[in-house]
Amino acid sequence: MELFYFFSTFLRNSIKIIALSVVAALLMAIATKTLMQAEYKTTIFISVINKVEQTIDQNYDPLSYADAADRFTEAMLGWFGNPIIFRDITSKVPEASTLDLAGVFKIRKQEKQNLNIRFSVPTEAVALKLKDATIAYLKEKIQSINKESNTQFGITGEDNFLIEHIFPPTTLYTAVTFGIALILFSLLFLFLEVLQGVVSFREQV
Repeated sequence: MELFYFFSTFLRNSIKIIALSVVAALLMAIATKTLMQAEYKTTIFISVINKVEQTIDQNYDPLSYADAADRFTEAMLGWFGNPIIFRDITSKVPEASTLDLAGVFKIRKQEKQNLNIRFSVPTEAVALKLKDATIAYLKEKIQSINKESNTQFGITGEDNFLIEHIFPPTTLYTAVTFGIALILFSLLFLFLEVLQGVVSFREQV
């Protein structure tokens, strides 16, 4: 019966409820357009390689080198769990000093020996600089590891990146706001009728 009261209240006050919901949805649309900034979503796709000279390694096995590169990719994935990497990247891109790069960057391993790095920032200029700084950091760190461990790891495909201009989903936010507003304003009018002692049904007498 309570659900019946709810829908009856909505029907009696439908014009007011819908009008208020439309106002709420319009306010959300305006807020989305004016307060929420568009973002530049950047995707970098790199592959880890393990260089080898067959003339040096007489027992050359392509699969073993591929497996080593795959394990090294796992290690690289773990680098991004260290906040130092973001401090070093920010030092190269002062414009990103206000961003929480640890929360902005999304890194995942994609198949073997591949890393997918994604981040979203307010401007295209910052996106390009962060891309360059990230690649430079990875190359420097790999070079340092190769020197200390006598390995020949490297990365390739760093030019495979995509920057997309993403706008806030105004239509989605507006529609969701309208739906929620309908429910909330219906409950509000139901509550007001209860407070005012409005008798709308025989069961209430």
